[in-house]
Amino acid sequence: MSELKTIIINVDDDPVNWERVEGILGNDYDVRSYASGQEALAAIRELKDKIAGGCEVIVMTDFEMPLMNGLEFLKALFDEKYNLPTAFVTATPVKNIKDMAAQMEVDVRYCAFQNKPFSKDGLKGAVKLAVTLHNLSKKEQSGPRTMQEFVARKPQAQSTPGNLGL
Repeated sequence: MSELKTIIINVDDDPVNWERVEGILGNDYDVRSYASGQEALAAIRELKDKIAGGCEVIVMTDFEMPLMNGLEFLKALFDEKYNLPTAFVTATPVKNIKDMAAQMEVDVRYCAFQNKPFSKDGLKGAVKLAVTLHNLSKKEQSGPRTMQEFVARKPQAQSTPGNLGL
């Protein structure tokens, strides 16, 4: 039985960028391109059982798109409880996206950002960084949220002459 390829959901309203992304990543990933956040969200809903079964899905999204921008798309994913590795691949300055994300209360701390135009190495690096940041976010989410939780989970040191250096 062959191992399933990781799926990349590529959201961009420019078909030229679909071709570029598919040309760069298509040998290593199952790249699926969509012209809008709504189309991509519908596709992700259809993948719900595969995602629950452990199929890895990575989101790559442009920011400036008609009807639903990249942040609105990401917020819709979060609202539907999809927590997927995400990379913004866009010509929009990162600071602008982060400022708007703060206004919309959308957490982009664990998103990768790649400027357009992108290089082969830049795009591949953005995918890897998105996965790394996503894994980091899962570790942080499973850790203690308050100091009380931290203290409760921390093993208590035993005071013995041996560990006091006596």
